[in-house]
Amino acid sequence: MSLPKRSPRSLASHLWNRKVRRWGAIFIVAVFAVGMWANRRAIVVPPLQPERPTTVYVVAYEILGQLGHNSLVLPTTEGFVEYSFGDRAVYAENNNAWPSLLRAVVYPTPGTLGRRAIAWDGEDIEDLKRRLQQGNRAERDVFPVVANRDRVEALLERLDRRYDSSFASPQYNRAVGLYFVPDAESYWAFNTCNHSVVRWLEALGCCVRGSPMWGQVEATTPKPC
Repeated sequence: MSLPKRSPRSLASHLWNRKVRRWGAIFIVAVFAVGMWANRRAIVVPPLQPERPTTVYVVAYEILGQLGHNSLVLPTTEGFVEYSFGDRAVYAENNNAWPSLLRAVVYPTPGTLGRRAIAWDGEDIEDLKRRLQQGNRAERDVFPVVANRDRVEALLERLDRRYDSSFASPQYNRAVGLYFVPDAESYWAFNTCNHSVVRWLEALGCCVRGSPMWGQVEATTPKPC
């Protein structure tokens, strides 16, 4: 059985489209790399003397060398809860093959929101680190951010509503210890887990300088923005 022949125009169009896609992907990766190199760190400036202060915790997980993944731990009426955003295939389904990792960076892919309850007394951060240890996420650091309780409660309510709005049964990933649901937001180089944490911190009244692309996030002295 012979294969259908392409017309010269059809073949040229096919090759052109492949070439455009390839060079487009290379261009996006190059822009991403330059942006990451130019803005290697995000500095969080907590609000100065917030009313009704309460503490949230930024959790930084080391992935590969200078690359990091950040999540946020918030106080609840029953303890604490960790929220984290990511690429659905990579983060929720453990598809860590290079093609999957590249897709997650180059163009928007389905996102996922992860959550887990943490039984912690809110006193010893080293104890919190031990409770956060799970599978391949052992390398981690935690730093506190003091914010207004009303803002924290509003953010927690918004994240709970976003998580519950998927109407999907949470999928547990033992490797990271989180329960995942599909999220309406897409994941890619300019909307990562680290961008989400920065937006959540800004919702708490923090100012953020620099870029969170590398996942290197740190706090500085509280002061007016």
